[in-house]
Amino acid sequence: MTFLAATRLWLLVFPVGLFAFYLFTRRRANSHAVRFTNLKLLDKVAPDRPGFRRHFPVALLTVAIALLAVAAARPVTTILVPSEQATVMLLIDTSISMDAGDVPPTRLDAAKESALEFIAEVPDEVRIGLISFSGTVRLQSSPTRDRDETAAAIRSMELGEGTAIGDAIFEAMRVIEADAQRLAEEDALLFDGPPPATVLVLSDGVTTVGRPDQAAVAVAVERNIPISTISFGTSAGVVTYLGERIPVPVNNDGLEAVAEQTGGESFDADSAEDLQQVFETLGSQVGRVEEPREVADLFGIAALVIASLAAAAGLMWSSRIP
Repeated sequence: MTFLAATRLWLLVFPVGLFAFYLFTRRRANSHAVRFTNLKLLDKVAPDRPGFRRHFPVALLTVAIALLAVAAARPVTTILVPSEQATVMLLIDTSISMDAGDVPPTRLDAAKESALEFIAEVPDEVRIGLISFSGTVRLQSSPTRDRDETAAAIRSMELGEGTAIGDAIFEAMRVIEADAQRLAEEDALLFDGPPPATVLVLSDGVTTVGRPDQAAVAVAVERNIPISTISFGTSAGVVTYLGERIPVPVNNDGLEAVAEQTGGESFDADSAEDLQQVFETLGSQVGRVEEPREVADLFGIAALVIASLAAAAGLMWSSRIP
């Protein structure tokens, strides 16, 4: 948290001084009480009250004044808000290994269902594009706010041979750049520089054809585009291809490296439930930008509530406001 008027924090000396003065007066009161030798009479004229009740209203009032001092310094915090120009590129593996049934009914079918729920979680302002990749990379849907178009593209994905993660990331970089140029030509940018963009890759394996992942990662790093990855599947995955049963255990290492090097997040999901949870997490994060927000009013409201409680406690327990 930062402050727009940090020099006003010196006002905190008032609540600190108030509490110190209160402690001083309590010590003096206690010393006078000791000098009063008629203890039976003292008990009648100044009966003991529970320490909690005696100090609680003053403590609340001190906190309220401290909150007002902080509010005067105009505190600012950073929050995530939906960006009207953000782009999310969803890259989904459609290689033959995604036909494995270790995540029923198949890895690809489970991924489709979770992806459909993901696009429903992402803020409406965010444009979503879809790329499927096996040995061939296909732009299934350009970035759009039309969720029906994106959903139809997700359902239409089909299996193919090979895994070209690197080529898929290169295609995502191309689409993001073209989308930013189109927005600039339409004068639709609401801020300086390219709109925020992120890439999300779901796969169960490693690159087997096409350009290497590291070449694509270098482009993403240069353009400051984070890539988050989801390794989907289990070590027990098996597919039947051309009459032969082939083990297709999930591979995590390659995708984790991509996420780590680009500043994204990496996830492992070995069930449809896990994948859905990952997508829910990402859906609440992607397409948002950091925005400073002054929160002095929140501190002021908190001070008002706490001061009211202090007054109520003082009237209820002492018939006076502290």
